[in-house]
Amino acid sequence: MNTQGFILFIFSICAAGILILIYPKYLHRYFQKYLIVLILGAITLAYVFFGRFLPIFIELIDPKNAPDPKIQTRVSNMLSLDMCPFMALCFPLLMILDKKRKYLIIMAPFAFFGGAISIFGASFSDFEHGLNPASITWSYIFVGNKVDHLFFMMHFALLLNATIIMCSTRYYWQRMVIGGTIWCVAFFIYAILFAYSIGIQVHAFGVVKDDWLPGSGQFGAVAEVTNTTYPWSMIIGYVFFGGIIGLVGMGFNYIKKIPWYAKLKYDFNLKK
Repeated sequence: MNTQGFILFIFSICAAGILILIYPKYLHRYFQKYLIVLILGAITLAYVFFGRFLPIFIELIDPKNAPDPKIQTRVSNMLSLDMCPFMALCFPLLMILDKKRKYLIIMAPFAFFGGAISIFGASFSDFEHGLNPASITWSYIFVGNKVDHLFFMMHFALLLNATIIMCSTRYYWQRMVIGGTIWCVAFFIYAILFAYSIGIQVHAFGVVKDDWLPGSGQFGAVAEVTNTTYPWSMIIGYVFFGGIIGLVGMGFNYIKKIPWYAKLKYDFNLKK
């Protein structure tokens, strides 16, 4: 484990926890305003686009600029075939466009889980994310490195933005689960179509075999822990991750019953 990478994970979880604690008293009145959420979404979208996707696009145009020989990884990231790169663009875009949060709240548990698990996973992935005792710098935190542009801040923004949306919106968690399942199936089909049509073999939402090899990020960790191989590791992984995402949605819904949340009035109330 990379100690500094794990410290970033603890910092991220603590930041989300503090946000949950201070939200009712200090933040609720602000995030009931669509304009505030729109501005936050626009800033996040611009940050992720110029900090991550534009450099990847430049590398694809001229591969000699890419330090990573795995150009397939760049293509996958550019097409957002993995959940986090997709969410990094989709979630802030929905913060801008989805004024009533009908779709945004469905995506929020995925964004929360994806942000948290990826930051945690980076603690065990020194080579892929360039994490070593000398590389956790301010530049790495806010810009990333040449191997993985904006890795930390992209996932940190997902984690915090999702926390804000779930804290500031009342919803039926059952509807969230149903909507999330439909989205997962749709995204699964999207990933399969592009991955197999252009030969992507890595970082494709787990629809390709190599995503489940030991050492291949969160999906590979499932294969290692369960000592299974594809496709059983894929089935176990999807059920496990899906269950956690469902618990995230249920957990934030339960928070609304805590006294200092229960007394709040919500403009974004999907229970009406």
